[in-house]
Amino acid sequence: QAEDQSVNTSIIEPQIQMLKKLELSFDDFRNLQNYCFEKNILFFSSPFDSDSLALLVDLKVPIIKVGSGEVTNIPFLHEIGSTGIPVILSTGMSTLDDVKAAYFALSSSGCPEVAMLHCTSNYPAPAEDVNLLAMKTMQEHFGVTVGYSDHTIGKLAATYAVAMGGKILEKHYTYDKNAEGPDHAASASPEELSDYVQSVRKAELLLGDGIKIPRGGEIATKKAVSRFVVARSDILENTVLDMSMLCCKRGGLGGLLPAQVNMVIGRKLNKSIKKDTPINEGLFQ
Repeated sequence: QAEDQSVNTSIIEPQIQMLKKLELSFDDFRNLQNYCFEKNILFFSSPFDSDSLALLVDLKVPIIKVGSGEVTNIPFLHEIGSTGIPVILSTGMSTLDDVKAAYFALSSSGCPEVAMLHCTSNYPAPAEDVNLLAMKTMQEHFGVTVGYSDHTIGKLAATYAVAMGGKILEKHYTYDKNAEGPDHAASASPEELSDYVQSVRKAELLLGDGIKIPRGGEIATKKAVSRFVVARSDILENTVLDMSMLCCKRGGLGGLLPAQVNMVIGRKLNKSIKKDTPINEGLFQ
């Protein structure tokens, strides 16, 4: 037992020392919030204790982000839910049952809305552990807005997450990938983050709105390649049309569509027409 405690201490103490060096004061948070307001950036944060939660409530943040490590911290989730502030819940290291319990704790305590991020809590997360389909599982099970907390290298996972319906992305980024600390090497540089955002926006553009209609340049292409009903050869006035006198050609000729050809079979022309004349209602008595 003493040996186990020694191992745990050797892991925990360096982490505490590192975090102490990086710790921000409550005044720092207020300054960051003011800066974000000046830059039109939505400011919110993740609390890990009651005092931090109280600060965020005092700052009137519009959202509270709950880290993956707090998913099973049910008493704290009740505290968070009771603030009445919407929550983004990261779900790394969690089973679906864990997420169910967390969701119930938040919603039953008064949280008005919970969004969920699928997450793999490895830094970086290897492709074989990403499991983006779990994001869809949560969306289908809870009927909430979902997204992806991305600890992978690069932008591929994010673009796939967006294509699968993810509406929120979280990505670590850094001023220096070689800086001291556990997250920098797996985080995006400013240039990488810019490319990341552009790729996500392109994915959103590619998704469109889902309405199946001709788009943009398709309209001109449709006119050029669609077939229309035309005269197969010269036809004299007063001729009663049958199918042998007609054919369907492309090239922007206009006239009736092939599906409408029965509208004119058996009808009499009111004037003579040349070969390839588009057939339309104006040609009949």
